[in-house]
Amino acid sequence: MAALYACAEAATAPNGNGAPPAEVGTDPQPTPSSTGDTTTTGIENSQTGSVGQSPIPECEVDADCAVLPSWTGSVRVELVSAACSHDLNSVTVPLCECVLRATADAPDAGTAETREYRRYPGNRDYRCSEHSFWGSCLYCGNEFPGCNIDDLHSCDAVCTDMTEREENDIRREHEIGYRLARCNEDRTCRVVTTIDGQCYLAPFGRSNPEPVDCSLGDAELLQRLAVSSGKEECQPRPTVNCATSSDCPRGLSCAGGVCGPCTQSCITTGSNGDDGWECEGGGACADGEVCVDQVCVPGANATECNWFGQCPENQLCVVSGVSSTGRGNEDTRSFCR
Repeated sequence: MAALYACAEAATAPNGNGAPPAEVGTDPQPTPSSTGDTTTTGIENSQTGSVGQSPIPECEVDADCAVLPSWTGSVRVELVSAACSHDLNSVTVPLCECVLRATADAPDAGTAETREYRRYPGNRDYRCSEHSFWGSCLYCGNEFPGCNIDDLHSCDAVCTDMTEREENDIRREHEIGYRLARCNEDRTCRVVTTIDGQCYLAPFGRSNPEPVDCSLGDAELLQRLAVSSGKEECQPRPTVNCATSSDCPRGLSCAGGVCGPCTQSCITTGSNGDDGWECEGGGACADGEVCVDQVCVPGANATECNWFGQCPENQLCVVSGVSSTGRGNEDTRSFCR
């Protein structure tokens, strides 16, 4: 079970997943062992628990890189609120903002720890939207059905699902440890972790850790670490064939018999760029629709803007209301934000 707070100044900061960080556990003392072409740090002991975010500190010796997460008590996760929002970064399509509350039962009848934090499952079609505590994908963007900022309940189901996944992930127990832990000359760590018998080229908490054969020698593992960039678990949505754009979901357009994002290129006109604008393309949207940031929007719902050049300075032309049901853009509208 992951503890709610991390040590020192990290105690009040969420981890990179937007979820509560875990405490840093006591270092296991590594012993030298030869498992390949070179002698490296071998970790004799492992630990059972729900995997939590474990920061890797600057190191002086190999043992400093072998920091395992620690846990006490148990955690309950509940949904506080759900909303469709554009508030994460500068996204032109909305995602769900799920406010969660995690409560850790304190050992020895002490005071329970409670923390609220946010998760953002949403429109990330080709990558993971939210990661688990140990780095695997918890919610793929290609699962997201869409949401509508005009519908106060459009994220209720998504955030309820996100809450259940979060609690199940925190409550899972794993056998965790290190296959290799090496302190570099620049005081940075190179580690190969083990989770339930599978080795990964990453420290605990790294997003999309790349799996690797545990039986490889240390020299080859270090070489793999030098070039590893992780492994994306989420696959693109299945291809949808089409005859016209009316056959496509999520406000996509039809081109070459396959549904995909519409295309449009807009430029300002006049010597000073203030005489209006011209747009080309449209990506074969259906009749009565216009292309706004790769989404086909009903023309009647795109009166405020169909590209950022029509918005005031420092504002974007964004869309909301795309869904996976039917054509999926009946309630889609564009506006400056």
